[in-house]
Amino acid sequence: MATLKCVITKIRFQEVGKAFAILETTKGVVMGEIAEGLTVGTTLHLHGNYSGQTFYATETIEVIEAPEDTGALWLDWRLPNIGPERSKQLSRRYGADLWQFMDATGTAREGLSSMRGLTPARVDEILAVYSEFPNELRYAMFLGQPNPDRPALGLRLQVFKLAIAEYRDAWGLKDQIEEDPYELYSIPRVTFIALDKLTAGLDMDRDDPRRMRGLAWAIMDYRASQGDTLMLWDDLKRALWEEGRFEQGLDEIKEVLEESRHLTNQNVGLQLREFSVAEERIAGRSLRLIEDEREQLELDLSVLDNQKFKLDDSQRAAVLQLVNAPFAILTGGPGTGKTTVLKQLLLLLSQARGNVVRLASPTGKAAKRMSEVTGMKATTVHRLLEWKPNGFARNHENPIEANVVIVDEASMLDTTVGAALFNAIGSGTRLILVGDVNQLPPVSAGQVLQDLMNSEVVPVIRLTTTHRQGKDSWVIDAAPLVLSGQAPSLVNQSDFAFVPRDSPKEIASSVVAVYRQARAANNENSLQVLTPEHKAGAGTVMLNDTLQRELNPNWVEGDSNTAVLGSKKRIFAGDKVLYTKNEAELGLVNGSIGVVLAASSKGPMPTATVRFLGEVNPKAKKGEDPEVFALSGDQVTPLMLAYAMTVHKAQGSEWSQIVVICEKSHYSMRRRLFYTAITRTSKNLVIIGDAASVRRAARRNDDENRKTFLVQQLREEKE
Repeated sequence: MATLKCVITKIRFQEVGKAFAILETTKGVVMGEIAEGLTVGTTLHLHGNYSGQTFYATETIEVIEAPEDTGALWLDWRLPNIGPERSKQLSRRYGADLWQFMDATGTAREGLSSMRGLTPARVDEILAVYSEFPNELRYAMFLGQPNPDRPALGLRLQVFKLAIAEYRDAWGLKDQIEEDPYELYSIPRVTFIALDKLTAGLDMDRDDPRRMRGLAWAIMDYRASQGDTLMLWDDLKRALWEEGRFEQGLDEIKEVLEESRHLTNQNVGLQLREFSVAEERIAGRSLRLIEDEREQLELDLSVLDNQKFKLDDSQRAAVLQLVNAPFAILTGGPGTGKTTVLKQLLLLLSQARGNVVRLASPTGKAAKRMSEVTGMKATTVHRLLEWKPNGFARNHENPIEANVVIVDEASMLDTTVGAALFNAIGSGTRLILVGDVNQLPPVSAGQVLQDLMNSEVVPVIRLTTTHRQGKDSWVIDAAPLVLSGQAPSLVNQSDFAFVPRDSPKEIASSVVAVYRQARAANNENSLQVLTPEHKAGAGTVMLNDTLQRELNPNWVEGDSNTAVLGSKKRIFAGDKVLYTKNEAELGLVNGSIGVVLAASSKGPMPTATVRFLGEVNPKAKKGEDPEVFALSGDQVTPLMLAYAMTVHKAQGSEWSQIVVICEKSHYSMRRRLFYTAITRTSKNLVIIGDAASVRRAARRNDDENRKTFLVQQLREEKE
């Protein structure tokens, strides 16, 4: 491991909101996961390794930030053919008076004409473009230029650019800052702390109501990232004191926040407006679906008795309830027959002439599995809603064209996507949600399926009888035990193995062995390793590093002809990867799993070609493989190695063989997480770790219910 101290001379590529960058420095090219928000002139201390002349950074030790010369950077950004060096020369010469120099056209013409390489024609072009942005340089310098008379750090030029785009021009931005600077929180990369520094320079009082509204907005935004769509008033009052030293009483706080267009008072607590609208939409549409009168289908029920297997009484009752239900939920644990009921339901629905049934699931892999078990085409919920960069094309004015919509793995539906789904269910369309509510809640905010069930407003059909598919089924026996807080048996059987290992190194070695066995049997694509942690012990970082090195024959230490990921790892052809971002333009959602076909870091930005299993490339031409996606630049950075992934990332997916890591350092492995992990397999499970950690996981039942307002919304709508 080498240490490098360098100064940034040029930024070739920098992912907005990420730490990945490709830089030219005083010590050559540097690339990798480096601190965010970099500017030319910044001094970096880095850990990493050289490969040829390129330094691959694995850790930023220290950033010595050079004061940003906003004036010079603005000139280089806005004005054609002036260049960074001339911009710096002008800034050094005129300092804080740079904008006055540029505003005085005659003086500016004379000064620019004296600079080497600027012909009269180029000077005319520069001044003509400058006149298109009146007062923008002046305001950019006021907000961002280092100034000993103002304590604020100001807005960096990169953020200023985003703000200008949001408010159209410098005047619009100036008006917004004078009216309420905390409204800039809506701009990507603008934090409450940055706005607090800005307003300190503008002499805004610390008890200003606008500041309280801005802080409450930021607090609620953070809570949403943790899964909540509601924050109780007492919790918010305490947070406002801890984060902003607001001493006001609750009544005064409520009065101040009532004026925010981003927040909604729900009596018991506060919501971001987007979530209050979304939950209200889910509640209202749910009640309308239930109350809608629909013609009952006249179907030949004898087909249910003419199958190779016979439905039990509970399964038959479930099919009959669902076939004419305007809106219902089908739920049950592993082995209770949800898939069997679904297949028989589809068989009945196929009798109705002209009946259009649409099947969907939150992830591409889950949708592909749904297609395989039902024999009908299934798609992702995003694709069902015709997801575009500006939103969903399917809505209440342009509903989904179907008589019945069935969504599997519905426990993964978050509030935002759930609201979009309900908004697109038209009059006369039936909706059936299928899922196991005991699994983890969605990655994003909300818990739609659980709230719908808890409301006791929506009809819920529960399957409780297990149906073994073989002589023994460890998962089916263990799942209810885990939910009741009991440790499952760790005695090996036909579909289960427990591999006791004490150290992360031993665990990694055993995982490699399981992968090699699967590869020898040509079952590698049906295997997935799950772990609760990223960094602790045998987490995704350590396991993926080991598995990539041991299993991918294309892996070469220090090879620069690869794409560098935000996870500090390089990818090679043959690597198993996971996409961790919703990208409408590509048609990829968070959780898409694929295999790298090619990767390169040559050129100005990294590129990768990936086959994503179960996904469909909207740009694929006729004759091309629809699962293959060509990624470049910031489209590459959401990729993560996926030989091992967290249990959260595995939601909604199923593999023939699952390896679950359960070891001493994984304190986050709790009951619901463990239950979700072991139920990701349909055939074979291996647990690697120690028995005490398995017992601890089953016992720990920390309150994982999220704070939402959907249950209350549903009950109020019904009243």
